[in-house]
Amino acid sequence: MKYRVVFFLLAAVVIIIVICNRNSRKETASLHRVEILGKAQGTDYAVTYYDTEARNLKQEIDSLLRCIDMSVSIYEPSSIISLMNNNDPAVIADKIFTDNFILSQKISRATDGAFDITVAP
Repeated sequence: MKYRVVFFLLAAVVIIIVICNRNSRKETASLHRVEILGKAQGTDYAVTYYDTEARNLKQEIDSLLRCIDMSVSIYEPSSIISLMNNNDPAVIADKIFTDNFILSQKISRATDGAFDITVAP
């Protein structure tokens, strides 16, 4: 009797492992690796992700990075930060710039000025 229970439990565990392994393979097999290369923030970038539909999100990623570049990239002459650094009186700060500026001030205070946003890279 004792051996029957052990055999039954062992068989149940094996069946569960086989079923889980099949499901895992099905999910993995349906994922497609997508690699995207581009330029942003004055350098190259690479993004790799897995997607069940193999969607290429380069346009969306480039759009987001372009928004960041146009706000806080010192490599972009027409960015908000570049215009502010050149004392352009017509420049208006956007949310990206403002959020970065506020965070920089907090980090500067937390580090007793060791982090200085006025120092170029």
